[in-house]
Amino acid sequence: MGGPSPTIPQLSSYENEALIRGHSMSAPVARWREEVAMRTAERRIKRHSLLVAGALLLLLTGCAGNRTTFLVPPGPGEKVVAMDATDFAFSPGVIEARKGELLVLHIVNRTGSAHNLTVVAPDGRKLVSLPLPPKATTEARLALTEEGIYPFYCDKPLHASFGMKGQIVVAAP
Repeated sequence: MGGPSPTIPQLSSYENEALIRGHSMSAPVARWREEVAMRTAERRIKRHSLLVAGALLLLLTGCAGNRTTFLVPPGPGEKVVAMDATDFAFSPGVIEARKGELLVLHIVNRTGSAHNLTVVAPDGRKLVSLPLPPKATTEARLALTEEGIYPFYCDKPLHASFGMKGQIVVAAP
């Protein structure tokens, strides 16, 4: 009929085992043992949860990429910015410049893997998409014609998700 009879008490596995072996066990001792088992299980769950959370935190901070900021100096002419592409990071991760400047990015891929540099204008247009061959230097020229944020990233699968991204913040002159 769908469940235990209300007149027959439910026994824990420990109480069942004690009855099978012919031992008698007082109800308070049985409850105490059950509570101890529950607290032990709860501690294990908390410990495992903390371990998982710690591992995720390490993974996310390791994948967050390098968020160093480079402030482009004022003045006339082209502005050269030296960039590094490493495993899942661009450095600097943030470049601050002014509207009307011409940026020349010298990107050194320091890894043995191929990467890419894709730069998008504030209005969503793709300005640059360059391959970054392993252990090579590549140059990108950008005319900063609009104020706003120019996101850049590696378009290889999952690289941007792992932190290989950044932005060029363009302010009024």
